Amino acid sequence: MEQLGQKGIRATVAIIGSCWLLAGAAYASELGTMDLSKAKIAEIQQFIEDEKKADDLSEITILATDKDGTTTRIASTDKSSVGRLADPEDLDAIIKDEEVSIPIGKILDVSVPLHNAKGQPSAVAGIQMEVTDKRDKNATQKMAEEIAKKIGAFMLK
Repeated sequence: MEQLGQKGIRATVAIIGSCWLLAGAAYASELGTMDLSKAKIAEIQQFIEDEKKADDLSEITILATDKDGTTTRIASTDKSSVGRLADPEDLDAIIKDEEVSIPIGKILDVSVPLHNAKGQPSAVAGIQMEVTDKRDKNATQKMAEEIAKKIGAFMLK
């Protein structure tokens, strides 16, 4: 009986989590979309690759919501991740229109919402940077925010 109860709780948690992701994706699609043409995505890919070379970054990933409400990785310095669905923290960044920071060992993963021409959150810049002796967590977060601003401005061109 106890095992059935635990399985039921796990199933309920899995269902609630799935519903949250679906609801988040649907809400994100209401907020707005950006130009996701192949040409624009190629430009974004080149821009973030150049940005990674210029700054001390582990990874840059751009996620965007399409017309159908699906938020996926459209460009990344880790090209193998392109096309994968957004993580919950990336959806939170769009839905709540606020930054989400998650420490992963020495790496700080900062998800920064990006806005379309109407000022609506419609994409996320995921910036991963190492926290170092010379750059603490706050300085790393601020640097990630500045990089995300440059990316957001570029995406609006």
